[in-house]
Amino acid sequence: MSLSLVRAALKTRLETITGLTVSKETPDTVGKLPVAIVSLTTADYEVAVGNLTVVWSFRILLLVGERDSQTAHATLDGYLAKSGTTSIKAAIEGGSVGDFPHVRRAENVGFISYRGTAFVGAEFIVDVVDSS
Repeated sequence: MSLSLVRAALKTRLETITGLTVSKETPDTVGKLPVAIVSLTTADYEVAVGNLTVVWSFRILLLVGERDSQTAHATLDGYLAKSGTTSIKAAIEGGSVGDFPHVRRAENVGFISYRGTAFVGAEFIVDVVDSS
């Protein structure tokens, strides 16, 4: 499975969350919120029993509202949940993306600066194993 297919599959899974804008490239500006930006952070290569496996690690930057938004933190709670209609974990792990899509953790939860603007959001670390 190619990296571009994995990236596209993650985007497709995230788009199952109603109202979430998803970008598989880093945009210059943030348009409509909430937005999820998918970016590759690492590629780990391993050889096991003569088969090359790649573990793609992605960072999904989620921005749900402007820093001074009164409802942004409450909105963020749904995205951080382990299940539910706005859960990032449920959306990604509920579909087939490579051999093993796994939302490892959410970090930097709360205030996030993006392109000089403060938002409420979080960063999700997602691993996808490609043993094809």
